[in-house]
Amino acid sequence: MNRVYFILCFFISFSFADTNSSITLLDKNSTKDTNKTQELQKSVDISVPKIPKILPTENVDNLIADKIIIKKSTRMLYLSNNGKIFKKYYIVLGDNPVGHKNFSGDEKTPEGVYFLDWRQKSQSYNLSLHVSYPNEKDKANAAQYGLSAGGMIMIHGTPKHWELSPVGSWLPLIVDWTDGCIGVNNKDMIEIWNQTRDGIPIIILA
Repeated sequence: MNRVYFILCFFISFSFADTNSSITLLDKNSTKDTNKTQELQKSVDISVPKIPKILPTENVDNLIADKIIIKKSTRMLYLSNNGKIFKKYYIVLGDNPVGHKNFSGDEKTPEGVYFLDWRQKSQSYNLSLHVSYPNEKDKANAAQYGLSAGGMIMIHGTPKHWELSPVGSWLPLIVDWTDGCIGVNNKDMIEIWNQTRDGIPIIILA
């Protein structure tokens, strides 16, 4: 048991060394108009579908999600189409996962209604979907602390070298390790990437 724990710690600490440098690879200059996001929120259905005990298994691989739902407390991400959840994925969060994100560097994941506003391929995190945080309310909240609200909250995959660990693609799901993003394994990330389109709401629940 101690040996497995040591190996896991080694791979996790190894990946942390690359975290800061890899984040700079993301396009920090990509911003979206806040007013456009607010208009989307008014016109798009942001209700949360009931989560079924058993998900459908037939004819779901070709469905395109019209909504992403993230349940932080259960570490789950759901894809929904036409009011029905059709896929679910295990996720990890940041080192400080409880509560809404207040400011840059608190390692929390925001809660509320946001949008998938752009996507990119990343050398370090495989595929990434951007969450439209922060909105004006988030910025005002962070200003109370005299700090920036931050940004670059992504749904993303994991470093490919993690797949070389003794537990393979399950390593990213053992502990919370992001800086506030939503992490999934790379196999799941490919599915999420293929079955979503930019502009859909991302509803993040506590």
